[in-house]
Amino acid sequence: AEEVAAQVAPDSGRGIEFLAADWPGLSERERSMAATLERSWSLLSQREQGILAGLSVFRGGFAAEAAEAVAGATLRDLARLMDRSLIYRRESGRYDLHDLLREYASLKLRASPDRGEGARERLADCLSRCLGRWEKDLYSPRMFGILAEIEPELANLIACWQWALAGGHAGWLA
Repeated sequence: AEEVAAQVAPDSGRGIEFLAADWPGLSERERSMAATLERSWSLLSQREQGILAGLSVFRGGFAAEAAEAVAGATLRDLARLMDRSLIYRRESGRYDLHDLLREYASLKLRASPDRGEGARERLADCLSRCLGRWEKDLYSPRMFGILAEIEPELANLIACWQWALAGGHAGWLA
């Protein structure tokens, strides 16, 4: 399992194309994970494709409010993507994508005209507003509650920090 994970990791250079089978009797869309995901993608409306691509910027899940701010997803949109098994909802109430689907949707996002910068900027703005709100109460009697709010967003904060460093987004870093 670790070898497969290493092969499909985003920095491996191989991606999901590695996951393929040549068994006789398989239809073309069942021969590879990429073909299966492409078929699922083709069944989505253009709006749903844009939302799913936008959601790929999240790491560690997201709240419905963040999905709306970053990808324009309404609760109805999230429910439809859940009905299609493209996203799932954790017990905590946060939504998430499977890592392979996130990688596929991320490829689609990078193929968009702005290469996904708009979604990343909206995520950074959303997290920046959260950080501002948390900062006010971090050293108050609400400290433990604030830390509990921050913890689920750590992966998103780290991803935004890396994006900001790589792209020279000094305003967000400040």
